[in-house]
Amino acid sequence: MEHPIFQKLDGLPVIICKACQHGVWPNEIVHHLKGSAHAKPHEEAVQIQETIQHWENIAMGPEGIIIPHQINQAWPELPIYPDGLMYRRDSPRCRYIGRSMNSIRSHWRTVYGWTRQGSRGRVTPAERIRSHYIHIRGGETKPYIPVQMEQIDQAIKDIKKTVQEAQTHALSSHREDIHDANS
Repeated sequence: MEHPIFQKLDGLPVIICKACQHGVWPNEIVHHLKGSAHAKPHEEAVQIQETIQHWENIAMGPEGIIIPHQINQAWPELPIYPDGLMYRRDSPRCRYIGRSMNSIRSHWRTVYGWTRQGSRGRVTPAERIRSHYIHIRGGETKPYIPVQMEQIDQAIKDIKKTVQEAQTHALSSHREDIHDANS
């Protein structure tokens, strides 16, 4: 399954363009190769698509494929972008990662229907392209240790109890001061 332009991604049934380092579905190879990045003739692009569609363990589209939200080791076939922004408002259901605020705003608009202001335009082909960025844990100085929700709830209860006790104590000591001053 070696090809001068495409390679299979280890761990997922996805092919990667070696030059662009983008994932390409097998039924979109002709469109990808005829684009400005490669500018291949139609006949050559069709021949490459037919060759790659015969590869084993390759998904023909996004249906039925599960792309992980987080991995511990980076895939060597894909680039690493340290400037990623992770959308966390709807976490853990939505784990969208983009490289600019414009991509985050586009995500808000397409998925949630949110807009900063009224939008006049239509969705451009560039906005339709789905890119899957994956959070790669690594490079941190301290290991990531997830905190259980029960611990957070208990800490909140303890803080509320301490604040309540401090307010009660302050109120009772304040009353004693008044009585002492009046006597």
